[in-house]
Amino acid sequence: MPSRRPGEPPGPASVAWYDADDLLVVNDAASGNTLMEVPVDGQQPQQVIAPQGVTSITADGHANVLVAGLSGNNMEVSTSLEGPWYPVGTPGQSPAYPG
Repeated sequence: MPSRRPGEPPGPASVAWYDADDLLVVNDAASGNTLMEVPVDGQQPQQVIAPQGVTSITADGHANVLVAGLSGNNMEVSTSLEGPWYPVGTPGQSPAYPG
């Protein structure tokens, strides 16, 4: 089994660049998925507020909204890592920014 750093999220289900220094990672844990901000410079990952049932995440920097895909073919958006999250009126599960 591969070794992990302390605090590293288990089994990523979805990964997106948040900015030049951080990834957003949705883990795939048996106890429920969580959203983590993972610095690429070796600092400790931090859990981020996420909507219940998050299965995927997309981001395009601080100036754009975060979009989370949820179980049940739903999506929610947030303007920051601190939330709040709001439902999107259109069904979907794997959001993506073009490019």
